[in-house]
Amino acid sequence: MTRQERQRQEWPGWRSLPDMFFSQAQRYGDRPFLSWTEEGVLKQWGWRQVAWRAHQLGDYLSRLGVKKGERVILCMPNSPHWLISDMAIMSRGAITVPLYTTYGADDYRYLLEHTAPHTVIIDVSLWDVFVQASVVETTRHVLLCGNRKDCSAHNAPSLHFYDDIVAAYGTHETTKDTWRDAWDVEGVTEDDTASMIYTSGSTQRPKGVVLSHKAFLSNCRGCYMLLADILGERELYLSFLPLSHAYERTAGQFLLMALGGRIHYVESLEHLVTSMAQYQPTVMAVVPRLLHVIRSRILAQARALSGMKALLWRYSLTWGTERLLQGAGGWHWWKRFLDRLLSLLIRRRIRHLFGKRLKLLVSGGAALPEELAIFFNALDVPLVQGYGQTESAPVISCNLPASHKIGSVGLVLPNAHVHISAQGEILVRGDLVMDGYWRDKEATRSALQTSSSPSEGVSDEVWLHTGDKGHLDKDGYLWITGRIKDIIVTSGGDTLSPQRIEGLLSLETPIMHCAVFGNDRPWLCAVIVPEPSWAQGKSTHAIRQGINDVLSKVHKALPTCEHVRRYVIAHEPFSVDNGLLTPTMKVRRQKVEEHYQGMLKDLYGR
Repeated sequence: MTRQERQRQEWPGWRSLPDMFFSQAQRYGDRPFLSWTEEGVLKQWGWRQVAWRAHQLGDYLSRLGVKKGERVILCMPNSPHWLISDMAIMSRGAITVPLYTTYGADDYRYLLEHTAPHTVIIDVSLWDVFVQASVVETTRHVLLCGNRKDCSAHNAPSLHFYDDIVAAYGTHETTKDTWRDAWDVEGVTEDDTASMIYTSGSTQRPKGVVLSHKAFLSNCRGCYMLLADILGERELYLSFLPLSHAYERTAGQFLLMALGGRIHYVESLEHLVTSMAQYQPTVMAVVPRLLHVIRSRILAQARALSGMKALLWRYSLTWGTERLLQGAGGWHWWKRFLDRLLSLLIRRRIRHLFGKRLKLLVSGGAALPEELAIFFNALDVPLVQGYGQTESAPVISCNLPASHKIGSVGLVLPNAHVHISAQGEILVRGDLVMDGYWRDKEATRSALQTSSSPSEGVSDEVWLHTGDKGHLDKDGYLWITGRIKDIIVTSGGDTLSPQRIEGLLSLETPIMHCAVFGNDRPWLCAVIVPEPSWAQGKSTHAIRQGINDVLSKVHKALPTCEHVRRYVIAHEPFSVDNGLLTPTMKVRRQKVEEHYQGMLKDLYGR
């Protein structure tokens, strides 16, 4: 029996996420689990310490009147307190509603009204913006985490401080006598709602995705089954993507919990590179934008090389790309020998930027441009692309380093089912699929439909309609080819994917963000945000010349109908604050079009 087959059989029958957490805490005891830095000092808690704190907070929430099925908002930066709060909420049978820390007062006000939470748990640093959202007036209880000196909160009876809870319960850890109380989660079942995660809302108000314990556990099990030959119980994960996103919460919290691994919370994005070198992660989840920044820095350093160093770099990338895409079977022995030597001299240094122990780097959250995948894999960085949606808890498929197909989003999880409809849409079925959207029956009916057409050859069961177009190849790998609705149809009848064009343009150093338009128009135009570090000190003419050069280069790989004929240089970078980016850093194309409506019309001569 292979290790993968054995691990498939060994998956425990956990009834809920808290059941998984407390059973793992009992199993691993004082083994290190969570670590972070505080004022430059490394701190860590073992499994038992974390479990005791989750029990403390869970018991306190019960005293506040939080009952099964109640919603509890959780909004704070990644930290041990995030995981502790999440486990405490769900151990009471309540529903965790994570919110992004980058929302504004209007967003929080809407979500407070839409969710109607019993309690709100927030970081003290967010107090002012939540006050603007009338959190005290609309919520029964607010629990503040952090230094109360940083908070100007009045002494309302509805306000509580995490430090007071710790002081009230004491700092002793769970013992054999207290495990029965701490692990009292029998009333929480796999069919109960675990969390309600709001999607980013790239075109409209965010929708609350209702996910059961079964959905998350099924997703963890599927990832475990797929990656059993790679991952074990000694993994170290660096957490820096927002835990309010389903991607980070499942991949960087629940899956690590299931594995018995360790999690280190990165202080900030600025500390990520140094943290990778210092803490040596074995697995990480990243987004394409971060990879684009790292690639730009590597290329900038490479351009400064000269002589033999420049030659070695060029061959490292060229031969690595050739080996990746065509194989090295026909190479002469001397070329294979030199290529291995280049791996030791050059590629190893690039790989070590992510830590010397890295086994798996998974890109998700947005499409990974092939050029980025080729670049890093050619330099021996084990980067693979996965695919998923919040509505599927969220992982649907993932590549493996040993059998990576560049451009695909990998193999479907063994315990999930994927079907391609007659319209080319990707449909998903399995325990990982959501129960629906909170208070939105119309959106739920649209997303969860039965597909009983004999021509489609699928059973009369409910399938998640992802809205993505794709196909499965003969080896079972899933390929994404576009969006069902996110398309541009020009006045000439050409049907185009703006995301594909934007992805190619955003790979180039001069361009930070771009949004492409042209629906019902004769040709395409765009709003382009220059990379600030590249544009600094350059005249408007020089910036336009640099962008023109990029367009000329990219157009060579595109048919004429996909050429961007004219463009507008953005007044300011797209950001979450100005509403042009979602919290997961996706461009809100509709908002950009509204913001630059007049200038875009001028490009077409109105």
